[in-house]
Amino acid sequence: MSGAGTVILDIGYFSIKKLGLGATNHEHVIGMYGPFPPPLYHNAGFIVDGLISHNYLCHYAWTIDFEEMTMILAR
Repeated sequence: MSGAGTVILDIGYFSIKKLGLGATNHEHVIGMYGPFPPPLYHNAGFIVDGLISHNYLCHYAWTIDFEEMTMILAR
């Protein structure tokens, strides 16, 4: 359990055997569930099932090409 003020979150962790984004792959990654309350899953107009965060992206130089609508990851 974790929380901020009066908000209490039921947070847990799980192991991921292999996680990939495009051509990038990582093995034995730790995932986390529970940090977002259920209403946030639908607030953006689409369902947010998971996020690839800083812990994944910090291994790369990350470029977003808004004209081509692509992301470029380079070690």
